Amino acid sequence: MTRLYKTQVVAFLMAVCACATLGYSQSATFSVRVAQNGQLLPTADGEVHLEPGPFVLQFRFNGASDLLVNASETSETFNAAREGLPFSALPGFLQTGMAEEWFNSTRELILSTDAPHAWFFENDSMHRFDSCVYEGSTLVCNRSVAGFLDGRELSSGEIPSLYLVFVLYTYDQATYEVLEYQRESLHLIFE
Repeated sequence: MTRLYKTQVVAFLMAVCACATLGYSQSATFSVRVAQNGQLLPTADGEVHLEPGPFVLQFRFNGASDLLVNASETSETFNAAREGLPFSALPGFLQTGMAEEWFNSTRELILSTDAPHAWFFENDSMHRFDSCVYEGSTLVCNRSVAGFLDGRELSSGEIPSLYLVFVLYTYDQATYEVLEYQRESLHLIFE
């Protein structure tokens, strides 16, 4: 196991433990939008059409800001999430995931059909986003995506679409099960 991988697994577990101790209320919510070239793009029934190339995911959090994220080139998890299957039955969340780089330094997205990755905001010096600012009581976080951990870049046009499922969550301290506050899903179509 490489040192970087071990570090990411440890960071993921730390994020999970931190979430369990924060005790957010059930009223925690979030929204996600996609921006490209400085413009927010329209979303229709979870679909966003954009050019092949880098984009930004913009999140608005009210309450908790701990996300499990599954990104895949296949629609299996996306479809299951939209059908309302319970969290424990979502294919892209069945395996243990890992936290991505601090401050999104690589601008990469991890693609997986069976495991999520963790994005969260703890404070200004501990988060997985490019930037985070408060607008009143709402936390606004941006996460840029230019390519993938496997080395492919969005601008290459190799990927016609992406399926993203986001789960706002915490852990039940007694059962260690995920308590899902909210889920959102996006189908990004590059054309």
